Amino acid sequence: MIQGVTEKVFHFIWQFRLYKEDDLRLTNGSKLNVITPGMYHQDSGPDFMHAKVRIDDTLWVGNVELHLKSSDWKKHNHHTDSSYDSVILHVVIHHDEEVFEKFGNAIPVLELRSKISPTLIDRWNIMNSGMFPIPCFEIGRVDVLTMNNWMDRLVVERLESRSEQIKVILKSCRFDWQETFHVFLFRAMGLGVNALPFELTARRVPYSLIYQYRHSIFQLEALLFGVSGLLPVDQENGYVHALLKEYEFLSRKHRLKPIEVHLWKFLRMRPMNFPTVRIAQSAAIHSGQLLNPDALCEMTSVDQILKVLKGQASEYWNNHYRFNEVSDYRKKLIGNESARGLIINAIIPVLFEYSRFRGNQNLRERCLDWLYQIKQEDNTIIRKWIEFGVKPTSAAQSQALVQLRKSYCDERRCLDCAVGHRLLKDTLKS
Repeated sequence: MIQGVTEKVFHFIWQFRLYKEDDLRLTNGSKLNVITPGMYHQDSGPDFMHAKVRIDDTLWVGNVELHLKSSDWKKHNHHTDSSYDSVILHVVIHHDEEVFEKFGNAIPVLELRSKISPTLIDRWNIMNSGMFPIPCFEIGRVDVLTMNNWMDRLVVERLESRSEQIKVILKSCRFDWQETFHVFLFRAMGLGVNALPFELTARRVPYSLIYQYRHSIFQLEALLFGVSGLLPVDQENGYVHALLKEYEFLSRKHRLKPIEVHLWKFLRMRPMNFPTVRIAQSAAIHSGQLLNPDALCEMTSVDQILKVLKGQASEYWNNHYRFNEVSDYRKKLIGNESARGLIINAIIPVLFEYSRFRGNQNLRERCLDWLYQIKQEDNTIIRKWIEFGVKPTSAAQSQALVQLRKSYCDERRCLDCAVGHRLLKDTLKS
């Protein structure tokens, strides 16, 4: 038995004909020519449907079943299952016994162990071993066309996966798109580590309140900081004391309750990303303007969106990152990198799903175009890819690489990945 070959790997080898096809012989000596391997079938029944093979001078059309050992046919009770009556070929790694269909006729068997390259199996075993954080450590060998086509597909897959998150939030918001966008934008302000408390804050301060108080950044801060639980009690500083008094009034008026303050994370974060700063910037973003999906749909360029996200926190935050802790003077303006992050992680995903809801194909294509126009992201995942020689040139490609890492590499789904396919196929050339 060839070491390291699972049935899934064997299916992959058969499906993509990753074996030496010269002089194929059945175990009874008959000559075999595989015209088409069949369509891969993962439900109950034979593994490959509608295959076409020629045995000696006879053309056969039917199904193909694969096993690591031919004795698995009987072990899996295929000899009593009528679903396997149409099997024309039994393909195995190791032929250890003859198998028969229910009428007693021997089923043609192809033993492939001598036709499979040990190099292919070795490469698969290394890719699947967990030795490297990215299984396709030889990704630099993959041709540009394969990589570009795969990343174009992955960026759409990334947006589709975000769409599932949006649908969950949309349902919880009673299919209110404005409220859904409000919650998703706040989640993105949390930068992952604080996504949950930001979402909880947004749900307790719904967009209707943001809209009502949008003309006063002071009242927006009082609402958001008060509900966040981060607003200090018994504060002597005039500005913070005024915030506290305003929140006490607004909380009674709108029956607001703060979230648990322990949910917020400050540890090992850059001060500019502290939740206090991000909340102050959120208030600034919403101050004096309407920020909703319909308004964003009318925008035709990334620069237009960047302008509406360039909120600057109020004066108090010029020399604070947290309440009660004075710092060096620095305006807490949302920079280009942070604004692009909000576009990539909140605005485009929501508009992409919203385009489906509205049947607006132009908006869908515009979302993809924007991702290709925005500069690539800089995070731990992207830096790891760069170490392996993969350098994204746009946010579309960096999002594709995030999807590749999370949905394929981390899950060891090399057989479902175009990069894995190419690396394994290339072993036949060596």
